[in-house]
Amino acid sequence: RQTSKSALTIDKIERYMLGMCDRRSRKRISFDNNNNDDDDDYDDDDASEINYTSLGNRMFIMQFGGPTEGQVRHIDNMVPNVQICTYMSARCPSTIVYAVDDNNHDNHGEEDGLSSLPVTDGTSLIQFWERQHHQQQQPLQHQKVPHLLKKNLLLHGNTKLKSKWYTKYFASQNWNTLNSQLSCFGKLYQPVTHQLGFCETKPGTTLLAGGNEIHAGPPTKESRMFAFAIGIPEDKGSSSIENNADGADGDGGEEVNDGEVQYSPVLFHIDFCCLLFSMFDQLATEEEEVRTAKHFLVRVLIDLIRDYPMREYLVQIDEERVGVRRWMEDVLTVMEEGRRSSSLLVMDDLVDEAVGSDEILYSPDVIKRRLKKKKRRNVRSSKAK
Repeated sequence: RQTSKSALTIDKIERYMLGMCDRRSRKRISFDNNNNDDDDDYDDDDASEINYTSLGNRMFIMQFGGPTEGQVRHIDNMVPNVQICTYMSARCPSTIVYAVDDNNHDNHGEEDGLSSLPVTDGTSLIQFWERQHHQQQQPLQHQKVPHLLKKNLLLHGNTKLKSKWYTKYFASQNWNTLNSQLSCFGKLYQPVTHQLGFCETKPGTTLLAGGNEIHAGPPTKESRMFAFAIGIPEDKGSSSIENNADGADGDGGEEVNDGEVQYSPVLFHIDFCCLLFSMFDQLATEEEEVRTAKHFLVRVLIDLIRDYPMREYLVQIDEERVGVRRWMEDVLTVMEEGRRSSSLLVMDDLVDEAVGSDEILYSPDVIKRRLKKKKRRNVRSSKAK
């Protein structure tokens, strides 16, 4: 039987998505040109149009019923690709895209030495933390980033992680250096200033989000359906990546395309802590200095969890990382109990536990090595007795 010319087909949807990608590219070039006409240093050749020639992770996502909670905000490392969502059901809420505070001025409009510039490397992260603690009017001893933490971020930000046994686990997880990860995910630390999303879209509405933008699947009240794909520029087919679309359950619609890395603020900082804890242990000699730096990082983690407490973190952390999953479960339980004085004391105990533990904020390979070393010490100690 012949298909009607007016019938909606997968081929038509794919051609429409690629057309929307090219339309976005042309509009961005036009915008850049119009806003740089008076700039003598602007070179038109730098504003070359990007041609999108293929799609990755093509899928139709259907969610039946509701309501459902939205996703926690996150970033997919997918430059130079773009995400495409074409909404196909009535009253379909759109993906939420977040803007963060990149303001370079204080409340009086004057430049501030500890400005909230985008967090893109160790230096800007240090500035952000110091400004944040200053604005929160915390005691003087808590306003500055600990010296050991600052030293490691400044001296080892560009060190290849695969070059050291205690950091190579993350090299296998597509981390190159600390600074390269911060250039992509660093803005997850920054406060959200506003969000863009539509509560109800009409069928055919399309949202395109550039790579490395903070976004999240929306909360829903009823069934919805949309088509999802990744737009891949010309000659970049090998860079297509795995991506989690904003489906209702968070793990449907996952497909492997080389090297996707996705992080929410909490999960990124957990891995960040695991890297830095190992670096402190290997590169520092003063025990109190190490403890102070670890304590600072764990307090940052507690604040990030408190900003968006959800038990879904427990299923997003790898099963082999038993220690941090158990600890996170305890933290979430205490937060659910509220701000009772007893809960605050328990939270302090949990911070101390993470700081002193050999199994919570370390990568799986480092945990195994530390436990073996500890076991050998215990054997030698028992023999000496």
